[in-house]
Amino acid sequence: MQTANIKLTSLSNHLIATHTHGDTMKNVFTLTLLLILATGTSFADSIPFNSGTYIGTVSKANDPAGTNATFEALVKTMLDNTSILFPTDLSFDYFTKVDAPASSKTASGNTLSLTYDTKKAGTWTTSSSINLYSVKAGNQYALYWLGLGDFVTGDWSTEDLIVGKKSQPDLSHISAWTVTSSSSTPTPASIPSTVPEPSTMILFGMGLLGASYWSRKK
Repeated sequence: MQTANIKLTSLSNHLIATHTHGDTMKNVFTLTLLLILATGTSFADSIPFNSGTYIGTVSKANDPAGTNATFEALVKTMLDNTSILFPTDLSFDYFTKVDAPASSKTASGNTLSLTYDTKKAGTWTTSSSINLYSVKAGNQYALYWLGLGDFVTGDWSTEDLIVGKKSQPDLSHISAWTVTSSSSTPTPASIPSTVPEPSTMILFGMGLLGASYWSRKK
């Protein structure tokens, strides 16, 4: 997007500098279209496909349908390899798992529900807060840390399970865990903030073009 933005800026300067006042409205229309295209591309590239912080992918393995010391150690090692600060006394409890293409599952009073935009992405919702979840496809799974807050809804995708030049795989299942600590947490990871709407950037750009037109007319 940096290259596209540089080209857009250069083109806008050229159009404003070399055309007469009679052509200004054409310039405004052309530049607005270019701004829409550039903003739209940037917006699409920055949509968060998985809520939380991606901490790693485990290959040739299944995520455990439960909790064990090996899995807990694996998650803590992955967190150590990121910039995430977390307490060392994390305690894990298995929430439940939903196998695609099922929409929900309840186990021990815990309900995990999925929606599917495609077989590769969608949303998840839980009956109570979770702190960690996995996305499984093929013979590997990716783990996402939500933090020690209250998280009951988010987005999922198999985007981090693409191997080499292969296409993005279909979902196998999603598992979730609750994680607690007896100590207060340092700055935990959180769900990415909302991406600004493209319309905001478009209106800003049109305002700049209008200001340029009236300043030249004077």
